[in-house]
Amino acid sequence: MLEKLIREFGDLHHELMLELGNITAKLKKREYSKEELCDIGFLCRELERSFDDWRKDCKARRELAEKVLAYSVMMESLDGEADDVVRGKLARAVCDVKKEAIIPKRGTDEFYSLMEHFGVTGEATEVLKFDWKRMAEFVTKLAEEGKEVPKGIDRTIPKYKATFTRLKNSKE
Repeated sequence: MLEKLIREFGDLHHELMLELGNITAKLKKREYSKEELCDIGFLCRELERSFDDWRKDCKARRELAEKVLAYSVMMESLDGEADDVVRGKLARAVCDVKKEAIIPKRGTDEFYSLMEHFGVTGEATEVLKFDWKRMAEFVTKLAEEGKEVPKGIDRTIPKYKATFTRLKNSKE
């Protein structure tokens, strides 16, 4: 099923690129009427929107697949049965779990405690904000080193991740 989907997507992509190439050539030669240019511009805008929606849909499925995969691998590794690398026909995935900090809401006592931990006080607490990704990396590093998380972070949640890499022998 996946191979068929990849093949069909490749064919569709090829056809679209050929058609866009034809349109580009005619645009450069100024072969379209104003009305046709209007429709081409509109069509391209609509395609952009559709592609963006498709990208978001694909990203959501990829993120779900990596969470499910990484969770499964991590659960198996607790029993000592699994490696953190999974190989499919097209790609390999390296699975990991990190701790994601739940950053307190601005204005709460926990928020100010966290700001104070990093040496931020006074008016600066009202304009600075935390970067979620960097905070997750920081909290994960602390956990790996066996250190306590900063005051103000009351809880963390596991974030299951997988990094996908195309296999060299994959033709898709």
